Amino acid sequence: MFKPVSRNCIYEDILEQIEHAIHLGALRIGDKLPGDRELQEIFKASRTPLREALKALARNGLIEIKKGARGGAYVRAIDVDFVAENLDRLIRQHQVPMSKLEEFRVVVEGAAGGLAAERANAHDIEQLKELLNRLKGYASTPPLKYQQFHDLERKLHLAIARISNNQLYQWVLSTIHTNISLYYGALAGENISYINEVIDDWDQIIQGVEKRESAKVQSDLQAHVVRSSRYLERKAREIGLLTPDGRLRQIG
Repeated sequence: MFKPVSRNCIYEDILEQIEHAIHLGALRIGDKLPGDRELQEIFKASRTPLREALKALARNGLIEIKKGARGGAYVRAIDVDFVAENLDRLIRQHQVPMSKLEEFRVVVEGAAGGLAAERANAHDIEQLKELLNRLKGYASTPPLKYQQFHDLERKLHLAIARISNNQLYQWVLSTIHTNISLYYGALAGENISYINEVIDDWDQIIQGVEKRESAKVQSDLQAHVVRSSRYLERKAREIGLLTPDGRLRQIG
């Protein structure tokens, strides 16, 4: 399964060999890796790079290091919560440029919307309409609290993800919208023109879901994501909250 490592990149080589064995199924969920001394002998490597490689595998969620009588490194099942946590960390640490986040959202939210139009039942559509009516209520009742408005709009995005009946969309979009919600509230302010555009977008999207117009809902959601993302990016640039390479800076 393993072979002696290259002298030039010991840590990376160990890491890649164990990852490869897991991905190919040579090491399965619950399997215990050989002990440290045996791995050192197999890889012809010292303890330090081996330990660093095992720690990296544990951080990446591929293995779990246990202590005690039954201690050792065990292959673990992929944990979706762990994947979501890593995405959450990337966004919170401002490692993702706004343009890349927009590209990702356009694909994912468009696909979720298309599926929602195919799979929505009467109760789902009523829920979407109720959320939209509440959104309209916020817009028509001064003074407008934009953070509350956006929190409600976030529920519409997540409702679409739920109705798509695809858990991956739900987990990923929940993580993204939880992180960007703070920025929309801080940057968008009480721009009535933008708020009305948001309401019009959702009017069209929900009508499409009700009529089961999958392609139209996908297209409308993608257009909405582009419009809202670029509005946020423009406002962030205006007040110096955007780095030269297009990442959002920390608020506060």
